[in-house]
Amino acid sequence: MAGAGVILEPLLCKIGDIEMKFDDEQMPPPFLSGNFCVEPLTTWNGLIRIVPGKTRLDWDGRTEPIEWRHSRLCPVPVGAALLRDVRILHGGTPNLSNKIRFLPSVEFVSEAFQIQYPEWWPPVRCI
Repeated sequence: MAGAGVILEPLLCKIGDIEMKFDDEQMPPPFLSGNFCVEPLTTWNGLIRIVPGKTRLDWDGRTEPIEWRHSRLCPVPVGAALLRDVRILHGGTPNLSNKIRFLPSVEFVSEAFQIQYPEWWPPVRCI
């Protein structure tokens, strides 16, 4: 529900300060993100937007096509895991509920990615 006045998180395809090289079609993906649903993702609690099959190469970074603004992953039940290639365009939606929504994640990186960005390894603990 991206009606008038609803502000969506901008789409992104990057990890921290690293802009991914999108002319690189390497498979398997160099970096995967896994999100774990510890509560249901609903229309109201800040669900994730994923634009299937689209990367930064598919977008000029300005106006999003309307169908992208309506691309939602919802509903998602408790216990589900969302696994995605971080090169895919993704973003968030506002949490319109009166509760904090938690969506813990874990990242998986290839050895090639670690070699390409040695300053990121080992990662700094965030907890």
